[in-house]
Amino acid sequence: MHRWSSSRGFTLIELMVVIAIIGLLMAILFPVFSKARETARQAKCQSNLMQLVTALNQFRADKGYYPPPPYYDVSDPANPHYVGGFSMLYPDYVTERDLLICPDDQEAMQFAGWCRDVVYCSYNGIIDWTDGDGDNAPDDPTFQLGLYNYNGYTYISGGEPGHSNGYDAGPPPAPGGITPAEMGGALSWMDVNTNGIPDWLDTAGLRWQHFPRLANRSAPDYTIVTHCSHHRRYFGDPAKQMDIIVTLGGQTSLVNVTDMGDPTRTGVPDGAPSAVAAWVHQNF
Repeated sequence: MHRWSSSRGFTLIELMVVIAIIGLLMAILFPVFSKARETARQAKCQSNLMQLVTALNQFRADKGYYPPPPYYDVSDPANPHYVGGFSMLYPDYVTERDLLICPDDQEAMQFAGWCRDVVYCSYNGIIDWTDGDGDNAPDDPTFQLGLYNYNGYTYISGGEPGHSNGYDAGPPPAPGGITPAEMGGALSWMDVNTNGIPDWLDTAGLRWQHFPRLANRSAPDYTIVTHCSHHRRYFGDPAKQMDIIVTLGGQTSLVNVTDMGDPTRTGVPDGAPSAVAAWVHQNF
């Protein structure tokens, strides 16, 4: 006696229903997984920044000043590399170059070998990543916009060469910090009184030592050392874009990019001119 067995396969309609369900689940879960991955990258970035600030403060304790603004040194053609900024912390104060790279810095990932060789740091500034000659290295690796706070952060309205949104492209003071006597000239973009003290500090009963910039070797703990702008692309609405900032005190937080360039934001010290970006003083 023969037993006949028959197996019934999926019909076309059933197969289409299964595919539709899988597609729906992917549409629901993909944004969740994407957000989770971005949250993890932000957490890694914050960890990087906290460790870099710890090293920065140790550098200040040893040297008596903070590293000068970063630049690309080509004086030795056989060994071009970044000098100043966070790059100056390697290798004496930072032994792992991975700490210098934000996990969301996609350009740095593309030029990973070059970045490692020249001690590039995501938190020093934004550079021109054009690779016109195909050598897997930027053609002009100078910083177009500054992130590392040596000049401080300013806001200049009216379409002038300003540095809203946390960028700073102004000429730096001499390396090694500035003295009280030099403060007046170095702060020509602010309203400085005859004592060489910004009026908004004087009004608050404070002195030049309280000015939040790394050119000031006595900068207060609320000084914003840098901010990471590499996470902005993951916020669809430009008005909701966020940067990660870190202070000399080692505190990290997410700050709305719009607030970083808004001189009318509440919380600015009384007497502060509009040239001072309000977000610098959020912990003031």
